[in-house]
Amino acid sequence: MFTRRILLLRVSLITALTVPLCLLSLPSIAQDEGLTFEQAQTRTAYARRQMEAKRQELKDAAAREEKALRNAEELKKRYEDAVAAAKAATEARENADKAFTQAREHWAEESARLKRIYNGRQ
Repeated sequence: MFTRRILLLRVSLITALTVPLCLLSLPSIAQDEGLTFEQAQTRTAYARRQMEAKRQELKDAAAREEKALRNAEELKKRYEDAVAAAKAATEARENADKAFTQAREHWAEESARLKRIYNGRQ
């Protein structure tokens, strides 16, 4: 669906660029009716080369746009992966903190028990 929209956009842009170029040459032809066939042919060939150059610019711009969109999607994916990794690291730190707290409490209990036993022997 997305590629179809891009194709329609390309076709409409090509049409939008070529039709005005053809229409722009009409007033100049009407004014310069004194041109010879060779002069008119030369001007037409020049206009054709300009149109081809603009078509190539359009293709290049579309390629750059597609590349930028792919890069944006890739960067978005990498960002989402980095956020997920950060969340996982935060959760792992919180779990390690809980385990440390439990180990410290267990050590305090065992230390208190040892102290009671030691004091009971004397």
